Amino acid sequence: RTQPRASAGGYEFGFAVVLLVAVMICVMSANRGLLADQPQAETKGQSARIAELIELLGNSNYATREKAQAELSRLGLEAFDALLDAQEHDDVEVALRARYLVRGMNIGWVRDDDPPEVKAILLGYEAAGPDHRRSILNRLALEEAYLGTDALCRLARFETHEVLSKKAALLVMLQDAPRDQQTLKEHVDKIRRSIGASRRTGAEWLRTYVAVLSQRDGALEELDELVQREQEIYSMLPNKSSKTIIGDLLLWQPGILRQ
Repeated sequence: RTQPRASAGGYEFGFAVVLLVAVMICVMSANRGLLADQPQAETKGQSARIAELIELLGNSNYATREKAQAELSRLGLEAFDALLDAQEHDDVEVALRARYLVRGMNIGWVRDDDPPEVKAILLGYEAAGPDHRRSILNRLALEEAYLGTDALCRLARFETHEVLSKKAALLVMLQDAPRDQQTLKEHVDKIRRSIGASRRTGAEWLRTYVAVLSQRDGALEELDELVQREQEIYSMLPNKSSKTIIGDLLLWQPGILRQ
C-alpha cells in the first residue's frame, strides 16, 4: 500500500520541479529579451535627443543655441555622425555650429591598444593633408596578420573626408578574407566592434562585407545595391566619390564572390 503512495509523491515532486524550471526559463528568457531591447531603445532615444539638439542650434534664442551646443559637445563622438550630416543643414547657423563641433572633437586616431607598428604609421595623422592621409591608409592595409584592420575601420568611421572614409573601408574589403574559420570569426568580430553603430557609408559597406563573409541571407543583393548606389552618387555628387573608388568596387565585387 505504501509503494503506490511513494511513487505518486515522487511523480508529483518531479512534476513540480519540472514546472518550476520551466517557469524560471520563461522568466529568464523574458528578462533577456527585455535586456536585449533596452540598448536598442536607449540608442533610439539618444539619436532622437541628438537630432533635437541639432535643430536647437538654429533656435532664435541665443541662450538656447549655446545650451544645445554645450550638450552636443559633452556627447562627443556619440553625436559625430549626426553632426557630420548637419554640416550641410539648410539653416546656416546650424551648419556652422555643427562644423565647429566636428572640428573640435578629439577623435583619438591612435589608441592605447593599437599594435606598435600601427601606432608608428598613424603618428601625425591628424595634422596630415589628404594625400599624406591616403598614403597612411595604404600602409595600414599592407600590415600582415590584419594588424591594420581595426585602425582602417576607425578611419572609415571618423575620417571627415568622405572619399578617404570610403577608401579606408575599401582597403579592409580588398584584403583576402581569412580562410581559417576561427581567424575569420575574429576578423569579422573586430570589424563589427570597430564600426559600431556608425551610419557612415564606409561603415555600411563594411557591414555588407561582414554579411557576405558570414553568408547571411540577402547579403549578395545588398552587395549589388551598394555598388549601384555608389555609381549613382558619383554621377550626381562627384565630390563624394571618385573613379578610383568606383573602379575598386567593381573589381572587388567578383573577387569577394569568388572567396
